[in-house]
Amino acid sequence: MTGAEPVEVFRSERHFRLKSVEGLTHRSMRFTSEQDGGLATRVEIYFGQVRLMFVYPEMEALVVRPARGNELREVIAKHGLPDDTSNLYLLESGGRQGFVSSGQPHWAEAAVAYYEPPLFGGSQRPEVVVTAGLLLKAD
Repeated sequence: MTGAEPVEVFRSERHFRLKSVEGLTHRSMRFTSEQDGGLATRVEIYFGQVRLMFVYPEMEALVVRPARGNELREVIAKHGLPDDTSNLYLLESGGRQGFVSSGQPHWAEAAVAYYEPPLFGGSQRPEVVVTAGLLLKAD
């Protein structure tokens, strides 16, 4: 969706909700921040190839970033995850931390209404995307 270079951290002060978990084995997941409070755009974060997840259904001021090194090992130990867990992304909001083991997360922002198709995976994508990007691949 974008030719931009991957970034280390996605950060937004907006309110996000878990919008969908799809596939036979939860293979994709999407969070959205709608046009609440007079905002002119919708922001979506897409996780594909989801293997493991521990997420909150609503998050305010969301930060998404890869877990690496000792931090990755700590999450694995704390949650009893398989030792070979990889591609783990942390979702942090208001002192809470969740995680997703998946492919590289992507995000997009566009001026679309609530009832319009998703920015990822829909048959029709909006012609005007304000911004889009992806996170660096986790270790």
